[in-house]
Amino acid sequence: MSPRIFSIIFLMTIIFVASAFYAISREPGFTVTKTGAVLFPELVTSIDSVGKIVIRSRKQSMTMLFDKDKWVMQESDSYPIQSRNIKKVILELSNLRYFDVKTKNEGKHSKLDLRNLNEEGSRGRRAIIYDLQGKKLAEAIFGKEKYNMPGINNAGIYFRWPNDPQSWLASGQLEMSRSPEDWLESKIVDIDRKEIKEVKFAHSDGEVLTISKQVDKNTFVLQERPSNTKLKYDSDPENMATVLEGFELENVKKAGSIEFGRSDIITANFSTFDGLELTLRMVSIEVKDEEELDYWVEISASSEEKGLKNRVDSINDRVSPWVFKIPTYKASRLKKRLVDILESKK
Repeated sequence: MSPRIFSIIFLMTIIFVASAFYAISREPGFTVTKTGAVLFPELVTSIDSVGKIVIRSRKQSMTMLFDKDKWVMQESDSYPIQSRNIKKVILELSNLRYFDVKTKNEGKHSKLDLRNLNEEGSRGRRAIIYDLQGKKLAEAIFGKEKYNMPGINNAGIYFRWPNDPQSWLASGQLEMSRSPEDWLESKIVDIDRKEIKEVKFAHSDGEVLTISKQVDKNTFVLQERPSNTKLKYDSDPENMATVLEGFELENVKKAGSIEFGRSDIITANFSTFDGLELTLRMVSIEVKDEEELDYWVEISASSEEKGLKNRVDSINDRVSPWVFKIPTYKASRLKKRLVDILESKK
């Protein structure tokens, strides 16, 4: 092939490719990869003035607000949020960058957890960030994380813009929970097992279980156990008696939001060796449209020991304005009956 013919063919190829690229770029929905560009430039320039974060999933919405000198959650009656989690997610969002363009086929969005939030089984998270004046700084739907990516971070996440089927892969890490307990100040009380002297669990039908500390053996024992019975599991008394160790919430509401004057209430009274008394009352609430229960508790502290006044006041100041949703595994220990922990020796 002569140099002249080769040049003509090469020139025609360039013209053909350019024409094809131009034609495709005119198609609706065409996107050009922006590898390396930040996702939210307005957030980057206003990172110190964020005043509101909204995270929505299929089941719930969480609205975090900066109120005076602290962050609170609107849906939990303005209960305090762990500020370090807020700072972390703002930094992570501001560091996200375009990495690769992905599918715009809505039928494949389920594989990336990028379906519309109102669809059954949707696991996406929609994040909206505002500044202190209410100006929107960022908004996107986030899906699955991706690991083992090239680069220093090695982490990425799939996302798309609202009302746009085009999906993308961003580089950067984003740990943005859809659960309130991962944002709220989670600790309710924390009573070390070494402090517990005795616990009484009273059920509404009159059944009472008493568990006491056997000091010489450093174990907890069930008092007044019926004859010819034995424990199903030796660990049950200790698990029940130490339920307030690392006692944390899943959600929270203002006191009065949950009805505690019901007939099925369970009351647990915890006594410590130094004279602290903690009373916990628990009710169960059916979850709408789901075959499960939520367990809510209210707590109060008291003591006849004058030296414990500051500790009692500190606990009551923190817990008395609120009622707390607790994890199911903690609730299961509080509601155990004799039939649940005992069996016949035979």
